[in-house]
Amino acid sequence: MFTSEWNKHAVRTYKANWYCDPHEHHFNADIRDVTLSHKSGVSDEHAAEHIRQTIPAHDVLLAGFPCQPFSLAGVSKKNALGRAHGFACDTQGTLFFDVARIIDACRPAIFVLENVKNLKSHDGGKTFRIIMQTLDELGYDVADSQDMGADDPKIIDGKHFLPQHRERIVLVGFRRDLNLKGDFTLRDIPSLYPERRPTVADLLEPVVDAKFILTPGAVEIPLPLCQETSGEGQRLRFWNGKPQRSAQRDPHVVRSLL
Repeated sequence: MFTSEWNKHAVRTYKANWYCDPHEHHFNADIRDVTLSHKSGVSDEHAAEHIRQTIPAHDVLLAGFPCQPFSLAGVSKKNALGRAHGFACDTQGTLFFDVARIIDACRPAIFVLENVKNLKSHDGGKTFRIIMQTLDELGYDVADSQDMGADDPKIIDGKHFLPQHRERIVLVGFRRDLNLKGDFTLRDIPSLYPERRPTVADLLEPVVDAKFILTPGAVEIPLPLCQETSGEGQRLRFWNGKPQRSAQRDPHVVRSLL
């Protein structure tokens, strides 16, 4: 297996939750060190060979390129700061093309790409059209590619699996020459919904370290509404008030969540 993640804390969390044989599972930080996209004067052939030497042969590729350049919140923030977003964001927005380079070099049978729902409408739909055109030119058929309406099955909401409303677009691609796609459709996803969705209480640790819990006195002090501007131009706001009656029934839980 091969994983590329430049956030060392995310890697540490992953390894804590899933056993990773260091001889079988290789970790990489910056994916551009694999694709060589940040180096000038590198031929496509040399880059492709470097990718194949670094990433083990695989049948399925899972990739979630950075969503900040395309998300509603990310675009709004970048606009406010006068920064580029989408593919124009050099540090994050172009990483889709690194994924495309890997697909082109390794030719996996199937890929699953994930990003924010707003990817479809970013830049008037131009961004999504470029992505779909690129995947088509690579020789892959994307499931439900023609569905673009309000009931687009490519948009999957995490609320059906976890206590969190989190809509994401999922692109499942099949290598065209292998004729694997058949009648596969993400419209079948509802059949996989669990009979019982876990609640927040199911997911919280039963024992919370005291350092993560606000003291009763701290909870009773109304937090001021702060409208100061941080160094990056972000407006910070804090809750101003006291716990409601329902919260007061179990202040320990409330304090651990605040």
